[in-house]
Amino acid sequence: MSFMKSAINTFVPLSCAMALFFLLLPASNQAAILFDPGLTWRSIKTEHFWIHYHQGLESAAQRMSVIAEKVHDRLSTELAWTPALRTDVVLVDSTDSANGSASPYPFNRIQIYITRPEPGSCNSNFDDWLEYVFTHEYVHILDIDMAHGLSRAGRCVLGRNPLFYPNLFQPIWILEGDAVYHESHKPPFGRINSTYTDMVMRTDVISGRFKSIDLASSFPREWPRGRVPYLYGGLFVQYLEKTYGQNSFNRFMHHNADNIIPFSNNIYPIPFLFNRDAHHVYQKPFFFLWKEWQKEITVRQTSLAGKIIARGLTPLAYISGTSANALMPVFNSTDTAVYYIMNSTRTGNHLMSFNREQHKTKRHCRVNYPSGIAAAPDDTVYMTDNEYYRTFSLYNEVYRYKKFRRKRTRGKRILHIRPFNSSTRFLMVTQGHGRYSLVTADENLAITKKLIHDTEIQLSHITISPDDDNAIVTVKDRRGFSDLVMVNLRDMSMLRLTSDIHADSEPRWHPHGGAFIFVSDRSGVYNLWEYDLNRHTMKRITNVTGGLFSPDISGDGTQIAVASYEPTGHRIAIIDYPRQSYEEWAPEPEVLDMSFFAKEQLDAASREPVKTGPYRPWRSVFPAFFIPLIGLEEIYPGSYDLVWGVQAMGADTLAQHSYSLALYICFRQMRFGLDVSYTLSALYPDITIGYADETLFFGRDQFPWKSEHEKSIRRVLYRYGYLSHYLPFIHYNVQQSLQFTYYIEQEFEDIYLYPLITNSGYNMLGKMQIAYTINTAKEYSYSISKEHGMDCVIVADIYHRYLGSDHTFYKVRGRFSGYFPGFYNNNVLMLGFRGGICIDKKNERPYTLGRYEKGYANSAASGEHAMGIRGYAADMINGNRLLASTAELRFPVVQKDAGILTVPIMFRDFWLTAFFDYGNVFDGTVNFASFHYSTGIEAHIKLTLGYNVAFTGYVGYARGLTTYGEDQVYFGLHTLVEGRIYAESRKTPAPPVIREP
Repeated sequence: MSFMKSAINTFVPLSCAMALFFLLLPASNQAAILFDPGLTWRSIKTEHFWIHYHQGLESAAQRMSVIAEKVHDRLSTELAWTPALRTDVVLVDSTDSANGSASPYPFNRIQIYITRPEPGSCNSNFDDWLEYVFTHEYVHILDIDMAHGLSRAGRCVLGRNPLFYPNLFQPIWILEGDAVYHESHKPPFGRINSTYTDMVMRTDVISGRFKSIDLASSFPREWPRGRVPYLYGGLFVQYLEKTYGQNSFNRFMHHNADNIIPFSNNIYPIPFLFNRDAHHVYQKPFFFLWKEWQKEITVRQTSLAGKIIARGLTPLAYISGTSANALMPVFNSTDTAVYYIMNSTRTGNHLMSFNREQHKTKRHCRVNYPSGIAAAPDDTVYMTDNEYYRTFSLYNEVYRYKKFRRKRTRGKRILHIRPFNSSTRFLMVTQGHGRYSLVTADENLAITKKLIHDTEIQLSHITISPDDDNAIVTVKDRRGFSDLVMVNLRDMSMLRLTSDIHADSEPRWHPHGGAFIFVSDRSGVYNLWEYDLNRHTMKRITNVTGGLFSPDISGDGTQIAVASYEPTGHRIAIIDYPRQSYEEWAPEPEVLDMSFFAKEQLDAASREPVKTGPYRPWRSVFPAFFIPLIGLEEIYPGSYDLVWGVQAMGADTLAQHSYSLALYICFRQMRFGLDVSYTLSALYPDITIGYADETLFFGRDQFPWKSEHEKSIRRVLYRYGYLSHYLPFIHYNVQQSLQFTYYIEQEFEDIYLYPLITNSGYNMLGKMQIAYTINTAKEYSYSISKEHGMDCVIVADIYHRYLGSDHTFYKVRGRFSGYFPGFYNNNVLMLGFRGGICIDKKNERPYTLGRYEKGYANSAASGEHAMGIRGYAADMINGNRLLASTAELRFPVVQKDAGILTVPIMFRDFWLTAFFDYGNVFDGTVNFASFHYSTGIEAHIKLTLGYNVAFTGYVGYARGLTTYGEDQVYFGLHTLVEGRIYAESRKTPAPPVIREP
C-alpha cells in the first residue's frame, strides 16, 4: 500500500522558502520587545509620532516628543522622504547598556534605551543622548521606508510586506554609515567627529589592517568587530558627500528604492549591473570608490601618525597577548599582580591576573560583561557586571571575587564601585530612569548616604583620595562634555577641575596624594594627563599613536597599568611613571554647589502641556501586510494539488498582543485550510491560543478520486486547538523555561484499498504537555557550536479521557547535551543522551531507530522524530521506548571572514564533526545486546547571507555497523531542510514498517 502525505505538510517546500526569505531579511536592529509585565505604559501623540513610555520616564518622554518633531523636520527635508504613517517610539529603561533599534515592519518603530554610553566609549561623543540616538534610528526608518515604482505599488496591494522595502536589502555599511553620517551633523559631536573613530582608523591604517568593503558589508569578527560598518561606513558616506556633492548618497538611496528584487543591486554578475545604482550617481561601483577613499584616508592618517611618532613614543611593556581584548587593569595591594578583564571572541570573558614576579598569567573566573573593576586593600576584587533582574531586565550588579565569584547585590544598578582605602566602606555610582546618584555603602553594600541624588547629569568613573576625604567623579554636563569634579566627602563642597570641550575621564588618584592622573583626548589622542591639585595645572605624560585607557597606579607610585588600544584590540601594558611631559594646561577650577546637579529644566517648548494617555495596543495591532502562499500537495503518488493561500500576522508595538492567521485553499480536493494563533504577552506567563483545521470542505469530498488512478492510498487530515502558558526564568549564564500546553486534536483517516474498499476512521487525542528546558552552554563569535556547558529538555505528554482523549496513555522524552573543551579553541567534545518512553497504549510506537527519511528532502526533524541515530533509516524500526547516546568531536578547519565585494554572502567557518552513535528502540525491557551503533563524519559550513544572518549547512556520511545498518549520505540546511542523498543497506533487508492499525 502506498500512503499519501498528510496535508499537514502541504506547505513544506513553501514554508521553507518563506522561512528562508524572512531569515535573510537584513537586521533592523530590533531588540527584544518583551518587557517586564510590571511596567505601566502611557503614550504621547504628536504630529508624526507616538511616544510610548513606562513609569519613571515621564520627563524623558516629554522631551522626546519635542526632539522627535525637530529631528523629523530636518531629516525628512534632507532625505526627501516622509513616512505615510506615524512612527512608534518606545522609551524603556530595562538595561544598563546604551543602545537603540529601528524596525520598519509591520509598522515603523524605534526603541531607545535611556541608559547613556560611558565616556571614552565608541558612542560617547554626544551632547543629548535622546536626540543623538533618535537621529540615528530615524535615519534608518526614513532610508528603509523609501519605496518607488513597483515596490511602492506592491505595498498598495500586499501592504507593508518586507519584500517591498528595497533599501532593507543593502550592505550593513550603507544603512549604518548613512545613520552615522547624519547623527554627526553637529560638530564636534557624532561618531564621525570623535577621537575614538580617529583612533580606530589611524591604528588600522598604520598597522596595514584597513578593512575591505566586503568586511564592512557584514559584521566582521576581527577587531574592531561590529563597529566596522558604523565607523567605516560613516566616514565613507562623508567622503562621498564631500567629493561627489551634497545629498549624492541620498540620491543613491532613492535610486535603489525602486528595486523589486531583494539584493538586486549587489547580485548581478554582469559588471555594469553590479552596483548599478552607484553607477547612476557616482559613475563608479562602490568598491572602486572605497579604494579612492582608502587612499585619501591613508595619506591623512599616516601623516598624523608620523607627527606623533616624531615626538617619541611612550614605552609600553605588554602583559597581555594579542588574541583577546583586555580591559580595566588594577594593581593588587602589594603590586605583585595586575587584575584585568579579558574579552575574547573565542573563549568568552574572564577575570585574569598577571603575576609580575613569576611573569605568569592566570585565569580566575568567567565574567559576563563588566563595566568596572576595583581591588580592595584585602586583595578582594569587586566588579560591576551584567545580570538579569526579574528575567526581563539586564542590570549591573556588584560581584565579589576572592577565590570564588559571588553576586552581592540584586537590582541595585551599580555602574562603578570603589572601596575606601581605610575601611570596608564603598563609594558607588548608581543609575535608574536616566538619572544618576553618587552614594556611599557599608560592607554589605547597603546604601548609607546619598551624596548626589537622582541627577540628570551623567556620573561615571570615580576615584578616592588616599586619606578618604575626597573623591573625583567624571561628569558629562548638559553641553555634552566630560569633565572632572572633586567632591569633599565630609562637607560636600565641590570643585570643577576641568571645563572645556575635551573628553576627560577615568581619574586615578596618585597614592602619594596631591595629584591624580586621567584620560583625555585634548591632544587629539587619548593620552594620560597628570593634574597637580596644589598648583591646579595639568600636563600630558604619555605619547601614543593609539590610545590609553583605564589607568591604575601602583601602590608605590612608580608604575601605571593601562589598557592600550592596539590593532587587535586593547592590550594591558605597564609603563614607568613618566617624568617627561609633552604639553601643559592651566585650567581654571570652578566652585560648584548642589544646584549644578539639580534636575534639568525643560526648555520652553517642552514646558507646554503635553497630552498623555494610557497605551492602547489596538492602534498598532492590525495586520500591516499579507504574504501570498503557494505550494503543492501530493494527494497520491505522482499527482499533486495546487494550493493557494494568504497569511497575515501582526503585533502591537510593545508585543503585548501578537497573532498569525493563514488561510489556504486546495482546489482539486475542494477544501479550505485554516491556521490561527494569538499570544498575550502583557502578563507573566505568556499565554498562547491556537486553532488549525484542514477539514473545511466547500463541496463534496471526492476522495479517493477513483477515476484518476489505480492506487491504494491513505489520507489523514487534522483539526486541533491548543492553549499554552510559557514561563521563562532567565539569568546571564543559566536560561530556563517551563511551558504548559493543553492540546486537543481530531484525526480523520481515510484509506482506499484498490479497487473497491474505502475505510474511514476518526480519532480524538487530548493531552497536557509539560516541557522544561535549561541551557548553560555558551557561544562566541568564533564558536562552531555551543561550548563549555550543557543544555537539556524534558517533555511529558499526558493523554487522558478527562482531557477529551479517546485513549489514556503517557509519553516522556528527554535530551541532554554536555559540551566540553577540546584540544584547542572552539574545538568541542559533545556527549549527548536521549531517551523516551510511551506507557499504557498498545501499539503506540512513536520512536524510530533512524534519523533521515528515505528518499525525502523534508523540513528538519524535531522533537521525538529527531531522537534516532544516524546510519539507519527513519521509520524502519519503531518502538515505544528509546535510548540513545552520541559522542561528537567538533573541530574547526577554516575560520576566516571572507566576502566578495558587496555580494550578500560571506564565508565564516568550515568544520568537521566525527561522531559515534549508540542506541535502540524497543518495546518492554532493555536488552543492551540488541543495541545498534554507527559512526561517521560530517562537514559543516557557516555563511552569512543577506549581510547579517548566520546560515549553516552540512553534508554527512554515516555507517550503521549492525543489522539493518546502511551507508548513508545525507544533508541539512539551517534547520530548514534535511534529507538523504544516498543510502545502501549492507546487512539484511529492512524489516517491514510496523504501524498502528
